[in-house]
Amino acid sequence: MKNKRLICSAIFGCVCGVLFLVFDRSTEATHTDTPLEQIQNGTAHIQYASPLFDGMPPEIVLKIKNNWSIAEDLLLQNKVINAKEDWKLVSSGDTAIGITNQMPMEEAFSFNDAMMSDVRKKGLQKGDAYPAILWNEKAGKAIIFWLRSSGDTAAYFTIQAEQGEKTGNLWKVTSELMEVR
Repeated sequence: MKNKRLICSAIFGCVCGVLFLVFDRSTEATHTDTPLEQIQNGTAHIQYASPLFDGMPPEIVLKIKNNWSIAEDLLLQNKVINAKEDWKLVSSGDTAIGITNQMPMEEAFSFNDAMMSDVRKKGLQKGDAYPAILWNEKAGKAIIFWLRSSGDTAAYFTIQAEQGEKTGNLWKVTSELMEVR
């Protein structure tokens, strides 16, 4: 009698264990795509990140946003942008969340390459404010800009989508670094 119960308990335990393993392997939540699978699926560029300002001290967030506001006003006053156009302000640290996650992979890679171009690298100076992007999806245009450390000059350059040779848009730098006061 004891042996029968022991054998039944062992069989029940094995069946439960097998069912757990089968169920665990079949759930999507436990599978993470490898980089190769992400490339094959066209999702290698998608980032699941929290917005830049999450967890940042409010006074720093306010300072960054004030700098963007001053720089954006300078762009408006100097007719670099038109207030009637559909511009979306995106932190350059939130490019994936605000812009490239919605693009096909090749287009997203070209957008990031253009945004992080030598124009930006050579243009940023010590003490300059954190960069932002004004993105006009309909026009296929973006303006990467920041406030100079002097507080009265905005530096910027533009990137624009062009039809790629094979498919989709490719983003390219379309201006040199410019400044407005």
